[in-house]
Amino acid sequence: MNKDEEIRMLAARFMAGETSLDEERRLYRYFSGNEVAADLLPMREFFCSLSAMMPLEKPETERKRQPVRLLSRQTFIGIAARWPCYWQWEACCGAPNGRTIARLISIIGT
Repeated sequence: MNKDEEIRMLAARFMAGETSLDEERRLYRYFSGNEVAADLLPMREFFCSLSAMMPLEKPETERKRQPVRLLSRQTFIGIAARWPCYWQWEACCGAPNGRTIARLISIIGT
C-alpha cells in the first residue's frame, strides 16, 4: 500500500471518528506538505484549518504532578491536639449533636 492509499484510509477513519491523535497528526502533516495527491486536494483546506488548532508535535516534557496534600502539618497537629477535648466533652455531656458540637467549637476555638 502506498502513502496516498494509506492517507485515504486514515482520512476515512478520521471522518468516522476512529483515529488516534498520532494518526491525526500524520494527516495534518501530510496535508500541510507540498506533495498532496490531486484527488485529496479538496480535503487539504479542511485538514490545514484543523491543524492550526492542534499542535503537530507532542510536548517534550510533561509536568510532573505534585502529590495532593489534604491537610497541612500544622492543621493536622491542631486537630490531633483538640481531639482529646472532644472525647472529654462527649463523656461529660453525652453524645454530640449539632448544638453540642457548636458549643465545643466555641469553647475550644478554631
